[in-house]
Amino acid sequence: MYALYSKGFAKKATDLNKNDFKDAHTFKLTTKAKSADKVAFEGNVSDNSDVAKMADMKFTVPIDDSFSASIKTTSGGLVKNEKTGEQEEKGKETTATCEFKFDANLKLTAEVTDFKLPNVQESKKILGSAEYVTESFSVEAKVCKAKGASGAMAALAFDCPGLEVVRVGVQPAVDLNDKDPDINLNFGFAHEDKDYQLAATMGTCKLLRTEKALTGCSVRGWFKVSDSVSVAAEFDHVAKMKAGREAWETAKPTKEGNSFKFGVEYKINPSTTSKVKVTSAGAKPTFDVSLKTALEGKSNAVVCVKLEGDKPQFGLNYTLEA
Repeated sequence: MYALYSKGFAKKATDLNKNDFKDAHTFKLTTKAKSADKVAFEGNVSDNSDVAKMADMKFTVPIDDSFSASIKTTSGGLVKNEKTGEQEEKGKETTATCEFKFDANLKLTAEVTDFKLPNVQESKKILGSAEYVTESFSVEAKVCKAKGASGAMAALAFDCPGLEVVRVGVQPAVDLNDKDPDINLNFGFAHEDKDYQLAATMGTCKLLRTEKALTGCSVRGWFKVSDSVSVAAEFDHVAKMKAGREAWETAKPTKEGNSFKFGVEYKINPSTTSKVKVTSAGAKPTFDVSLKTALEGKSNAVVCVKLEGDKPQFGLNYTLEA
């Protein structure tokens, strides 16, 4: 099936330079399990510096072959408000999700965070999405209602007419966070094969305003050198307006700048993989190293080191999957 806009355009390069490296936590434990009737459980706990991401738990229950329901809760915690000096709750929330696979091509999802009755509209976040994939194109759409992040988007990915080796993606989005709606637009181009991926993306915002702006552009590449070695490179330019995580979120003013990442993945043996990454986004580059070892079953352990500043920072991620 055709890759979705959000999962295409040299995603292997992004994954190689992101996964299994030192994050905001030093230690993280992930546990996964699935019962005989396919009820799935996943829990995460870490010493993340962001209390909203320190711990979470998710249960997924399959109702039948096409419909499933899940609930996820995060621990949250108390943080000091810099303005008032008082302690306040951050990050504690519960999200309920229903997923319906209409057929092999169409999947529908509904998600509600901190559900409230009787007025559902007062829930913290309501998100509906649809994904439609075929052999020749893909479509994904989302509608969201949330404080400071309301809007809608549609993304289409397809082969370029007359030049089938090039994949094209277009993602228009409606920003409903201000009194007057606005439009953001992202688009990308990619050329991909089983052994390499090349992609370029660009984002714009405030297309209905006089101060139209570029939110940035990226060039990414992934190449399989051999069965055991892969490399990835990413160049990102952040313009004077920085886009939000979702396409419909209002872009915020930011400092213009560039960043470059180059990573190498080496499969030492069938159960052990090492990675090295260099990131240049300032005066001094940052180096990351990781070693991932597969354990019994689907469990694994990752030891990672970040060389930044005066001393190295170590991290350990352990995943226990039954």
